[in-house]
Amino acid sequence: MEELKTKYKLSENVFLIPHGADISYKKIEKKECREKYGISLDSKVILSFGVVREYKGIDVLIEALTDIEDCTLLLAGKVDSDVKEAYEREMKKNKVRFVWLDGFIDENDIPYIFQCSDIAVLPYKHFNSQSGVLLRIATYNLPVIATDVGDFKRFINTYKMGIICQPNDSESLHSAIIRMVSDNNLEQYAQGARKAAFDNSWEHAAECYLESFKKLTHSNA
Repeated sequence: MEELKTKYKLSENVFLIPHGADISYKKIEKKECREKYGISLDSKVILSFGVVREYKGIDVLIEALTDIEDCTLLLAGKVDSDVKEAYEREMKKNKVRFVWLDGFIDENDIPYIFQCSDIAVLPYKHFNSQSGVLLRIATYNLPVIATDVGDFKRFINTYKMGIICQPNDSESLHSAIIRMVSDNNLEQYAQGARKAAFDNSWEHAAECYLESFKKLTHSNA
């Protein structure tokens, strides 16, 4: 909205509507989810969800996870084979425990993936908008670590659902991960995520669309 106003000089008939989040999901025991992907219940699972692209900072995440014990990185999303091979070499070199679910993620698998996880990460190097993945994280009430790009900081801090770190900075990300995996009270972040999902539900998004249509109809009458 700010870019539309400052860059394109558009100020009339501009409406801010949330991306939309589900507020209910299929509940599955963590033990069942972990067994599905061969992950121990003793491990802290850090989730990176979505198609792997350069700007999403997976290389920075791998470096940040070096020397962090008792963690498993769960990567869920399609990736080009040459990029995957390079990332896997780095993870093995840095002794990062990982599970990679490469390819299109079926909707039926999503509840297992998110409920298998303890923490979600969005280590983007740059970004100009809001993320459907962040709203999906809110749906499953997961604590999140994200970089200070796009709208992440405002949204996450508003709901107190996670920690913000600096983009393209493995040390900043490393510190955030250490802080969160050492926190025995992740429920505080989960509560924030729960509220974020409720406030930005698809039902609320639909109401916003309806109100904007009414205003547009009235202004063009």
